[in-house]
Amino acid sequence: MTLKYLLKKKFKELPKEIEEKINNCNDLNKLDLIIDNIFDISNLDEINKILN
Repeated sequence: MTLKYLLKKKFKELPKEIEEKINNCNDLNKLDLIIDNIFDISNLDEINKILN
């Protein structure tokens, strides 16, 4: 998945918890929001907030 690739590239590591949330996310708007803001997101907590 492109999103996971981009996050790994940006943060070097992607915790299993976030990876599972991405895999289980059925809300494409949330995933698109992360991709659209990939350059502005500064930490993984922001990703977690979007996915919750």
